[in-house]
Amino acid sequence: MFGLFNSKKQISNQIAVAISNTFRASLGSEFIDENGDLNAPDKFWSDEYIVGFISVLISLFLKYDFKGDAFSAEKKGEIVNLVLMQLCKKNSAQVHDIFLKNTNAESDLFKKGGDEGLVVYIAIMGRLKSDSDNPLVKQAKSLVEMRSEYYSQNAKIFGKENSVQSNISLALIELTLLRHIKENYKDDTH
Repeated sequence: MFGLFNSKKQISNQIAVAISNTFRASLGSEFIDENGDLNAPDKFWSDEYIVGFISVLISLFLKYDFKGDAFSAEKKGEIVNLVLMQLCKKNSAQVHDIFLKNTNAESDLFKKGGDEGLVVYIAIMGRLKSDSDNPLVKQAKSLVEMRSEYYSQNAKIFGKENSVQSNISLALIELTLLRHIKENYKDDTH
């Protein structure tokens, strides 16, 4: 999907855009500014679930889409910081601190965000096994059956090809990230 010989800035930009697109599908217009950037409330970036979700997505994109295992620890760290600065803007240091705090002893919320981010990544990248027995995937498949028309329209809006895989990806985002956002930020205004 992504190039191997890109600079740190190019890699971080591509990862930030991929994660930002995942959030756009979940957040709705009240969290997107006139430039199309994420404009979430400050407490959003101190949410351990959100930071866990983001951290896993960054790690997985870096490892699998940019062959990040070949990078030095310093280069990986610089890329992670650049992604956080682009995604979280003025809150990037706060997000980084939460990530570091959870490095050796993950909180339950951070772990849940990371676990759900992993499933979403696998689906988005088309690597989800059709016979997966993951309960979240089974829920997503049931949701697709009920909402296939909605997901088809959503795929068109985002310029994506409509497929069973893209529909499952959207359902997983709805069951994970969107559910968390609705439960925790539904009444937030800017």
